[in-house]
Amino acid sequence: MMAQSKQRYRCNSLGGFLVFIIALLFGAQSAFAQKTVVNDLPQAGHLLDDPKEQTPAPGKVDALPGNAETDGLPAAGHLADGLIEGGAAALSNTLQLEVLFNGYKVDLVAGFSQRPDGNLASTRSELAAIGIKVPGKGPGSEVIALLSIPTLKYQFDELGQTIDIHIADNMRIPKHFNLIPEEPLMEAQSDLGAVLNYSAYAAADTYLYEQKSDFSGASVNLDGRAFSRFGVFQQTASVGTSIYSGFAATRLNSTWTYSDQNSAQTYRAGDVVSGGLNWTRSVRLGGAQAQRDFNLRPDLITTPLPSLQGTAAVPSTMDVYLNGLKSYSQEVPAGPFEVTRLPVISSQGTARVVLTDTSGRQTATEKPIYNSALLLGKGFFDYSVDLGFARRSYGTASFDYGSELMALASARYGITDFLTGEAHIEGKHDLLTGGLGGVLQAGPFGTINAAFAASDNAGDVGGLAYGAWDFQYKDLLVHASSTRTFGNYIDLAGATSIKDANGIFTSAVPRAVDQVTLSYGFPTMNADIGLSLSHILMVNGTETAPLSLSVTKSFPHEISAFASAYVDLANRSNFGAAVGLSMPLGKAHDINVAGDASYDNSGYSASATAFKQMDTSYGSYGWRVAEKENGTHDLNASGTYRAPQAVFGGSLEANRGMLQGKASMEGSVVATRAGMFIGNAIPDSFAVVNAGVPNIPVSYENRFVGKTNSSGKILLTQVRAYHPSRVSIDATSLPLNSNVTETDKRIAPHEMSGVVVDFGVQKESTAALVILKDQTGAFLPAGTEVTMADHKEPFIMGYDGQVYVTDLTARNALQAQLAGKTCQAAFDYKADANAQTVIGPLACL
Repeated sequence: MMAQSKQRYRCNSLGGFLVFIIALLFGAQSAFAQKTVVNDLPQAGHLLDDPKEQTPAPGKVDALPGNAETDGLPAAGHLADGLIEGGAAALSNTLQLEVLFNGYKVDLVAGFSQRPDGNLASTRSELAAIGIKVPGKGPGSEVIALLSIPTLKYQFDELGQTIDIHIADNMRIPKHFNLIPEEPLMEAQSDLGAVLNYSAYAAADTYLYEQKSDFSGASVNLDGRAFSRFGVFQQTASVGTSIYSGFAATRLNSTWTYSDQNSAQTYRAGDVVSGGLNWTRSVRLGGAQAQRDFNLRPDLITTPLPSLQGTAAVPSTMDVYLNGLKSYSQEVPAGPFEVTRLPVISSQGTARVVLTDTSGRQTATEKPIYNSALLLGKGFFDYSVDLGFARRSYGTASFDYGSELMALASARYGITDFLTGEAHIEGKHDLLTGGLGGVLQAGPFGTINAAFAASDNAGDVGGLAYGAWDFQYKDLLVHASSTRTFGNYIDLAGATSIKDANGIFTSAVPRAVDQVTLSYGFPTMNADIGLSLSHILMVNGTETAPLSLSVTKSFPHEISAFASAYVDLANRSNFGAAVGLSMPLGKAHDINVAGDASYDNSGYSASATAFKQMDTSYGSYGWRVAEKENGTHDLNASGTYRAPQAVFGGSLEANRGMLQGKASMEGSVVATRAGMFIGNAIPDSFAVVNAGVPNIPVSYENRFVGKTNSSGKILLTQVRAYHPSRVSIDATSLPLNSNVTETDKRIAPHEMSGVVVDFGVQKESTAALVILKDQTGAFLPAGTEVTMADHKEPFIMGYDGQVYVTDLTARNALQAQLAGKTCQAAFDYKADANAQTVIGPLACL
């Protein structure tokens, strides 16, 4: 009876857990939907506050965070009421007055009405449009007496039709300036096609003294994708042979992926890796996954960025300095302003705002700013939900899955711009693990990430505590983290691993994982020093505690040196130290030489290396030659070459009378509606450019990438997914008889897919360049109009009597207007599809 009751409890727990997962996903969608304004996401680049606190922004301008009003200032010279529903039209006896604030013009005209007592009034929406905060709430058409607004006074010039408003800065809506431009969302594209990436490798050994050779093995790693607007199906595998086994083929991943760019959500089915948080561990599953993916929306900034507020007493020029570097300059009107979306990279820095008025007088304010990539902006929701069966023996077995259904869910939510909440839960029929955490940006005290989790494994409970601290002060960086488990804490990553001889899961959560890293830079000395201490205590009692110290120093001419030392505090016999030096050679500094020497518990070693890196352009190459002494004498030489079709590599290594040779080739095969192509490997997305003409230079993001092939096409293998990119062709290289409507386009392909960029270049096969002279033998002057029968528009003569005419037939006649007279010429025409046809010179008589 007890066994049946326990089994019933396990089933009910799993059912309840699945209900929780569904509720979490539904709640995530609901919460995120409340957050959005367009296409299920905030407008491009905006971090919105609680939508309950916002009203639509007149004129499509930014909303003031935390206030129902807006900074809806129309463009200079525009009528404010013309942009607002229920504006001046809601007023009787409307006056259109030019607005001044504290005696300074702001290039705005707004609608007011004069009451019987002589005082002025305006609508709530009209006042918001000129930058005045109106207390309370109400419809935009509500008429507000100006003198009812706290601190507001005004001077009405009836003759000049102006109103000069005097009001405290806290009653004005700040003018907003965004330092990071807002980019519109470009809808991602995906054609129908397929890609096969491959990486082939082979090796052989030769024993010089024994005069014999052995084949070490060969392998090919494959990554196949088929894509369309319905998503991407990806299949990866490894096939090969070695001296230890015969031919073997191993399936790795089979996954279908579909992404919804508008809602920034990705769905996967097949082999997936579960999502997680800093204090959780991922597992491989065969099943399904749904998660938020902000990479789909490059127009969004999900990390809260700092802002600055200030007031300009008079119209001024505002300069913004971030960490001492000028980042922004802008003319600002008199009154309050707010600078938002500061492009801060470091977690802590200083912002300085300098205002310069027309007389040259400057006022400066300085403010510390803080930032953390671990935070989500207020109201943003990030999640991952996974359901499936554990994938085991990955890389060695093709179809080894567990029999127990498992589920996982992780979530992050931006509670405020300085606090992000975290939650995680996972389980199977006899295990339930869950926890809560958060990330706090504590200003000058750094960023704190803390969490606590608990597990129940068939009645055996345990806990986990996690804490991390990141701190930066000028050139000092500190990171400290610690994870501790209590009782018999276990997660799915551990529970799905195998057990050792002592009955302990081989991937059990360690008892303790601690890490402290410190780094300090000396800018004036071009030097950095780093200290790192780690500590890991496994469940079986195994313990390591490596302590390392490193120093780097840069010298003129790009010369650098380093020194490092380490010791394992849990095993003092494990220690070592090393020093090294590197420098570039050659005029282009594209060749580097380096040398190092080290000592550890196994003895001394030293090495010398010379190398050249291969770049991303076709025809580039790289090489490396190295020698190492560590009781034996090792020599190694390798080289790589990037061709348009593939990247080829090879190496030779000599050690103790054995010579080992290796060869490799990496590339891709692509099939699209534009045809079949072979090229370099495609790590992300690609584009096929169809210029229609051979040997036309093509550029990607203003960087030359190659010329079109004999069919007028070229394959671009390094295209970023979702980020709008510019692809262009060189119009000056097109034949004279070509017709092209555009020479550059913007593309944004889906991840792991590709697009065909068709520029529609066509050769004009019925056109010719005709050269005309008058009866004296002189070229007809430039600008002369040339007409032909059945042509509505005339052709305009260029220099040297040349005129380009189209739509020709076998026999043609033309006439030109010359000095009030008409001359005529006739000619025969035969099309040439490979060259520009030139006719003449002809006498126009």
